[in-house]
Amino acid sequence: MRRKLCTLVLALILVLTCAISFVACDPTADEPADETPTHLDYFDFDGKTLMVWIGDSIAEGIAGPSPLSERENYAYYAMLGKGNDFTYVNKSVSGWKSSQLLTYLTDNAYKDDEAAFTTELLQRADIIELSILGNDILQDNLGKLLVMTCQYLEEMEEKGESDKLDYVNDILFNDVYQYAGYNDAEEALGKVKGEPNPNNSTDNFAAIIERLYDLNPDVTLLVQTVYNPIFDTSTLVLEQPITYVDTEGTTKCWNDDTRTTREILLQDYGVTPADYRELGDFLIELMNNIVRDYAEDHPGTIEVVEIHDRFMEYHNADTSEGQAYSRRLFSQDYIHPSNEGHAMIADVTQDKLVELGLAGANYLAEIKAIRCEQLDRMFSYAGSPVDVAAAKAAINNATTAYEANLAYFNAITRPKYFDEVANRNGDRAYPIFTYVVPNYANNK
Repeated sequence: MRRKLCTLVLALILVLTCAISFVACDPTADEPADETPTHLDYFDFDGKTLMVWIGDSIAEGIAGPSPLSERENYAYYAMLGKGNDFTYVNKSVSGWKSSQLLTYLTDNAYKDDEAAFTTELLQRADIIELSILGNDILQDNLGKLLVMTCQYLEEMEEKGESDKLDYVNDILFNDVYQYAGYNDAEEALGKVKGEPNPNNSTDNFAAIIERLYDLNPDVTLLVQTVYNPIFDTSTLVLEQPITYVDTEGTTKCWNDDTRTTREILLQDYGVTPADYRELGDFLIELMNNIVRDYAEDHPGTIEVVEIHDRFMEYHNADTSEGQAYSRRLFSQDYIHPSNEGHAMIADVTQDKLVELGLAGANYLAEIKAIRCEQLDRMFSYAGSPVDVAAAKAAINNATTAYEANLAYFNAITRPKYFDEVANRNGDRAYPIFTYVVPNYANNK
């Protein structure tokens, strides 16, 4: 009896072993779930809307906000994140051109932990705001591009073209900007006309948008236009010769002309510093029309946030001497937005979020609280030049975030005159605004 029982037990074990082996070898059997945690498993969303910023230094918010320790209160991404009670993450990188961002999103998407984290955030985001294309033109030799624009505008007048911007778009952009490595317009047109460059800004931008939707088909994608940072005092228009590096690595003067950019513009085309802003806007709008055209050609894909137009409206409405108040939107490098410029970008983006029904309910109250907290923490000390009580009263009486921010910046901003600005303009100094330096040590 005992022998029969042992035989039965052994038979059952054999059957079970075969069954388990069959399941393990069966290619149709369910594979065990991959329990490897992702980067986002360590991230607390707290059930909130996730908004992610990707792009260049404008979005990164390091070059501009001052002091940098207040970045999380001044940079527009932080104002929008806090003001709307979002979970927010900024994955932008200073200096990125469209080609570099595209490479990061595609070839380098999982290159390392940081890239993988960015990719996972983009896949999870409810809202993405993209800031790109500015460096495609501003990191180029802007003086050279301005001179080339003058060349084509003269040609336009000779041909009787009426729409300057359309002409610059159709001729200058299509026939010159798409091609790299040539020293002047004639050489570019003569050698490569009709041979498209696969790395031009238009194609890069389209590929970036497509990649973001591949990662996250349901995301709301906001795209900023580029504001115009070019003024008569602009450091982007250099007081030195236009140079390039040849194939042997030697730096040479463009067209063997040793004159500075400003001298060429003035002597050959009659362009004075007062003309730089209007002339530069042709170039800036080339980039912006890439965004607008994409939105028009692909309805329902991207939401355009018109930073350019709001900055220009503010500039054109400014009647102060030298339009000094609109200059307050820029940091002293005249490239990046100042604290006040970031506030304006936040306002324009917030308007878009409200339009889309995505804004938080207490944005104005949150902005007021941020500004009042800054006043108390940074400027409430004996001998402070800031009238904190009056500033807080003006902020709390504001009916819009724009008014609250303006009251704050009016209270802490002071004009400062620099001799070199007067020398550059030739006749007078325009005020460059600076902020009252916070005094944390004496804060009571």
